[in-house]
Amino acid sequence: MNSNRSSRAFVAVLGLVLLVAAVAPAAAAVPSIDGSAPDTAEVGTTVDQTYELTDLFTEYNEWTLAGETDLSEVTWTVTTYDNTGQQIAQETYTGQAFEHALVASDGAVRATVRLQATVTEVSDSLWSYDPPQQYTVAEFAQTQQGGSSTTISEYLTRPYTQESNEARSAINDAQAAIQDAESEGVDVSDAQSTLDNAVSAYDNANFPNALDLAEQAEENAESSLEAAESSEQTTQYLMYGVAALVVVLLAAGGYLLYRRNQGSQDKLA
Repeated sequence: MNSNRSSRAFVAVLGLVLLVAAVAPAAAAVPSIDGSAPDTAEVGTTVDQTYELTDLFTEYNEWTLAGETDLSEVTWTVTTYDNTGQQIAQETYTGQAFEHALVASDGAVRATVRLQATVTEVSDSLWSYDPPQQYTVAEFAQTQQGGSSTTISEYLTRPYTQESNEARSAINDAQAAIQDAESEGVDVSDAQSTLDNAVSAYDNANFPNALDLAEQAEENAESSLEAAESSEQTTQYLMYGVAALVVVLLAAGGYLLYRRNQGSQDKLA
């Protein structure tokens, strides 16, 4: 009886799983892509990255490759290759976005996209210490006629200027100094408050002020730690002195007791 109930329950669960699998839409198999973006990129410099796409027609025999970037002065170069590695075609696009049609009947099995662009100035409202400001170096999507679109991959970078990098580095140093002091039980509230102001100045693109405040916060934390260590050392010296004094008094007391005992023995003699 129990065996029959278990069998019926198993069949019911299996049927439900199969039904869900039949109803749920299959995930689109997007092309594979290989490429990267620099972790950081200085404003005004040139970015030159190449991305390689394979498995182009796993899902569709015809589709459109779409690309976007936050960078400026952009050139995209799309090149397709056949299964022997021979170039089939090459197209060049300009602007922050492009679309390139891919058709399986052309014989393409692989495509590369070369991006050449300039890192754009960061508007004051976009600066952020944590999380750090980011630009999309390249975002690629597989699109179909009618508007459906699936993101293939996105590559990000942190744009910076020399001033912003100096301020960020100073804030990082101040954070480390505060953590060191805090781990020793030191009160770092003043240093932390100054550091918070430094971060606020960074977020408002006031990098000279952020740098000054971060350096003040670091000095404050280090001074607090040194004062605490000096106080602890002084306390230790005092304890050592007290301990030494106790030893001396015990020794003196022992000596006096010894002499007294010696004197008593002399009188008895």
